[in-house]
Amino acid sequence: MRTAALADALQKMQDVADQEHVTRYLYRHPDQYRIQNFASDEPFGEVQLSVDTQADFDAIAAILQQAGDQITWRQAATLRLANNEWAKRETVA
Repeated sequence: MRTAALADALQKMQDVADQEHVTRYLYRHPDQYRIQNFASDEPFGEVQLSVDTQADFDAIAAILQQAGDQITWRQAATLRLANNEWAKRETVA
């Protein structure tokens, strides 16, 4: 998603839940934002690259530390899969 879309949505958000789960607002306003889904030939269905918990943050920080900040989503997903302790997102109770 583009930074401009996020910045625009942030200014329009009034619901605290939208501010916490940013993409929720975008999906709830498809008339204002272009949503595209994509498919991959690789097994990335279990890979979470979102940051919702401290464990998610730590995993992404480790990926960026290893690969640098100029990394594609495919590279990040591959790195997350390669390290079993990062591979699956922790379930929040």
